Amino acid sequence: MEKLFTLEEQQRKFLLAQQSFKDGDYHIAEPLFRLVIESAFQHEDYDMYVSAMVWLERILINTSRMSEVYPYIILVNPLIEKYGYEEIKERHELSCIIFNAYNRIGQPQEAYKKLLQEVSQKQYTDLTCAVANNLMYHFVDTGEYQEGLRLYYQMRPLYEKNNSISRMARYMFWIYSFELLYLNKDYEECQRILIWLKERDIIVDSFYFMYPICQALLEMRMGSIDQALIYFDDGLAQTVDLMSIKFELNLVIDVLKENERYKDVIKYQSILIDLLNEHYDFENSSERTTIIQNFSRQFYESQLYVDQLTKVQNRNFYEDLLKKQQQVKNYTLFVLDIDRFKLINGTYGHAVGDEAIKFVADRLKSWNPKHDISIVRYGGDEFIGLIPYGYEVVEEDIKELHKKLMQTPFKVADIETFSLSVSIGVAYTAGRYQLIDQLFRVADAAIYEAKVNRGQVVVKSIE
Repeated sequence: MEKLFTLEEQQRKFLLAQQSFKDGDYHIAEPLFRLVIESAFQHEDYDMYVSAMVWLERILINTSRMSEVYPYIILVNPLIEKYGYEEIKERHELSCIIFNAYNRIGQPQEAYKKLLQEVSQKQYTDLTCAVANNLMYHFVDTGEYQEGLRLYYQMRPLYEKNNSISRMARYMFWIYSFELLYLNKDYEECQRILIWLKERDIIVDSFYFMYPICQALLEMRMGSIDQALIYFDDGLAQTVDLMSIKFELNLVIDVLKENERYKDVIKYQSILIDLLNEHYDFENSSERTTIIQNFSRQFYESQLYVDQLTKVQNRNFYEDLLKKQQQVKNYTLFVLDIDRFKLINGTYGHAVGDEAIKFVADRLKSWNPKHDISIVRYGGDEFIGLIPYGYEVVEEDIKELHKKLMQTPFKVADIETFSLSVSIGVAYTAGRYQLIDQLFRVADAAIYEAKVNRGQVVVKSIE
């Protein structure tokens, strides 16, 4: 299949997506990151693949699509150590902390502080701002405004002196600063912030709704409540996830109570009750229970060795096995791949290619002549079978596996059905000890012979 972009085009699209994100133009950034992810996968450029997914995580978080974030976090976790550079690892860690905070998992405040200290020492200015902003939001959300104000005064010199900080980071810093100062009843400073934001045109479209909400809060203290509610309703109408303004909604209700605007109190309390009921349902749902279970250390460790597409063991599992320099005897190893796989991708598209890989993986998983056989997706359409038995024990089983794969119909999107052709290279050792890596090299050579005529099984002894 023809590549989506050249590597040079891919890099340009990635940089444009990054800049659009920093400017708050998510409607531009999101589709670009998705295209870069697809392109990077085609090129097997896993450094770029991981980086683009980490940036996409933050767009999903910032647009309140938390249910969509979870699969990306799980997908990135096993890859980040190998393919993520230092700063992208910390960006991914920030996404995990935000996600955990949203789902009330762990101790996010301590995690934010630890990460802020780490990135500040490395002088990652924009990332430092992102972590600090999220910690400020945490203080706003929990009502710990004195803690938040200490962070505000700590960070303010950086924002005042550094004009290179992204527009998005600057906007959110001043919005959260407004809220902390509002809680401290410093309404004149709040007014200066709103004027400053508008004069410098820093308001970003993706979070525009926060500006009229802040206007409403200030208007309630310094002007007309009727005008304040016009501002607030404007912000409500543009908010994607009302849970993100739960704190501000409570502040508005408190002011309405103070001013005995009971009809308006009922209106906004109804919104709040619906919102809290919805959140309560989630808190008690199986979805949240599953998320908490899956974010355990045991789950992370297990995912490190699982291929996300096929759910068989992945290359990390195989390479860790090699690091142990394990010698084996009476052992069989096979390498299997799909014949003319590029033609399948080119004819039917990448999605059908993925379905073909999963089709083969499912049959490998159901093929279980011995309980201690390991199936590994080595990469692309190539699989390895690790069999701790001599070839004479499993010879007929391997031939039966090959026959089953060759004869089982593969359906393409309910439109067309055909049989896949697969080739298998087998290597085995008898009574002498050999390294698994040596067996793999012999099996890899055997599969090249098998693919000459396609759909063959070629067997070689290592002795």
